[in-house]
Amino acid sequence: MEKRNNNTDSLVPASVSFRQLAAMLGKAPVEAEQQGELPTAATAEREAFERLLAEWSRSGQRLLAALGNGGPATTEGRSPRQLIALGALQAHLALALQAHAGASGPNPD
Repeated sequence: MEKRNNNTDSLVPASVSFRQLAAMLGKAPVEAEQQGELPTAATAEREAFERLLAEWSRSGQRLLAALGNGGPATTEGRSPRQLIALGALQAHLALALQAHAGASGPNPD
């Protein structure tokens, strides 16, 4: 059998109260990502991704507005199946834009 290291066992408390846990969290060091110390390659990649999401959001909102108008450009010359498919696209696009808004909102952590 292995010998237990009594040194590490003494550092781990048997129980921790919420107040003690909150105090420990307050003393914990902030992670590098939260301090804005991402490596430059990751920062550039993230900025490119954010620009791509912003472009997608703008074009998605324009498409959603065009689909919402229901004018002749969206309905003329289309079969009932195509109109149903456009309705499904409209619903999914609206949900996707809501998800994007939720994902790009303020970070609660």
